[in-house]
Amino acid sequence: MARYPAAHKARTRDRILRAAGRRFRRDGLDGAGLTALMRDAGLTNGAFYAHFRSKEDLVGEVVSDEVRRQAGVFEAAATLPDGLDRVLDGYLSGAHCDDRAGGCVSAALLTDIARSAPEVRSRYAEAAGRMTDAFRRLAGLPATTPDAVVRSRLALLIGTVQLARTVDDPQAREALLAESRRSVRALIAADHATACGGE
Repeated sequence: MARYPAAHKARTRDRILRAAGRRFRRDGLDGAGLTALMRDAGLTNGAFYAHFRSKEDLVGEVVSDEVRRQAGVFEAAATLPDGLDRVLDGYLSGAHCDDRAGGCVSAALLTDIARSAPEVRSRYAEAAGRMTDAFRRLAGLPATTPDAVVRSRLALLIGTVQLARTVDDPQAREALLAESRRSVRALIAADHATACGGE
């Protein structure tokens, strides 16, 4: 049996994670079997078990990895003067709604994750904590801003994309996305006012 260098194993694992992430976002967590996932990665079923204990283990890894990636987008945008506007305009866009396989894992899979095993939900919650902290910084909110406030802003983003994906009329969809962009900006402005002692 051939032994591969650690770097090769890491690249192969990453290939599986990326392919599974795309497939899960497109078809749902139960929408693809192991054979299809591994075919997408260009690997055999046997290679799967060198990296993951089970499909549930893979799901947990994909979910936490993808949410951490989203947090990384927020963290990078937080370093830009117009980072919040860039994120809101990109996340709440028709292009993001159309990119089911490549878009945000939360918008694609939150309902599936809620029905998943406790281990998957726990891994999502842990990664979502990082995403919450990253969005707090992106929005310029103080560290004392309660998680519930920040998560409610994220929920508006995620829920809007989920709903917009069901709207066939392009004008109605854009109106929904635009209203959500306006609402999130207004809520964050109100959060800033509250943090500064205003109402």
